[in-house]
Amino acid sequence: MRGYAGRLIKEILDFAFGFARNDSENMNERYIKWYTPFLSREFEMLVFGEKSGLPLILFPTSGARYYENKDFGLVGAVAWYIENGKVTVYCPDAIDLQSF
Repeated sequence: MRGYAGRLIKEILDFAFGFARNDSENMNERYIKWYTPFLSREFEMLVFGEKSGLPLILFPTSGARYYENKDFGLVGAVAWYIENGKVTVYCPDAIDLQSF
């Protein structure tokens, strides 16, 4: 019974939390870094998708970095939309620490 119960719990958890997985292999994850003279620093960003569909910009929370949305599973939550070309997700770096 323990084996069946363990598999059942795993299936339930996979179903319930499967939407939040970070499966960047299928989502065409790209890392972009460039120097911007407007900020006098290098700027980093992650992009998920094939540049088709609607652009979705996910800004990090205050004081965080560009990879926060991927780490917290927000990008994984919209993986189906990215993989099917419905949206392209842009995760730019934050500059709020430089604005004070």
